[in-house]
Amino acid sequence: CDAGRFFGSSLKSRRQVPPASHKMGKPAKGPSGCMISMYILGMLATGTLNTLCTKIQFTLTSVGAEGRPEQFHKPWFATLNMMFAMLLVGIVDKFARSMSTKSAKATPLLFDAGPDAGKNSANRLSYFRKACLVSIPAALDILATAFCAIGMLYIPASVWQMLRGSSIVFAAIFSIVFLRRQMFAYNWLGLALCVGGVGLVGLASVSGDSSVGGDPAGMVFGMTIVVAGGGG
Repeated sequence: CDAGRFFGSSLKSRRQVPPASHKMGKPAKGPSGCMISMYILGMLATGTLNTLCTKIQFTLTSVGAEGRPEQFHKPWFATLNMMFAMLLVGIVDKFARSMSTKSAKATPLLFDAGPDAGKNSANRLSYFRKACLVSIPAALDILATAFCAIGMLYIPASVWQMLRGSSIVFAAIFSIVFLRRQMFAYNWLGLALCVGGVGLVGLASVSGDSSVGGDPAGMVFGMTIVVAGGGG
């Protein structure tokens, strides 16, 4: 499909096109190890906080329209919160890019890596077509976020967080199908360990829920829809 070829060529061009500093003979200066560690810790902290806040939101109880207490089971509202948070990040990124240097502003986020991309500007993808292509994975991301929010209604937050690791498996499958990447033995070993871990987490959750008189069918449904959301 056009979207798969476009994003595949975009990733290839990111590897092939050197930064502006390389063209001037100056080595590109990346973030320091301390800064990378701070990024990783920040991602872990905010990701954990997001999971806990979403689960706590679903356990809140209030008086409904019919006058009786009801739990706040609104997964699409949680999806709206997530998309709104991403919008805020986009605003911050836009502000940061506007304050950056001229060379950083000139570096596009998406490259046209077609055979005639650099020869004739008329052959390049228009902004509207780029927006249409980006809207495809964006729509899938919204749907995946909604699936994961629905699944959280049926499973604990700890199990939900572990099952989100299944996205690695789908990323590997998509990279083989669309990007024609080659998987090595250690890649397959890592995927096998990931699949085994996700399977053990699901089995332990269903078995533990059955032993305490819970609803195994609800657990299975919640885990299935979370794993399906990981494929988005």
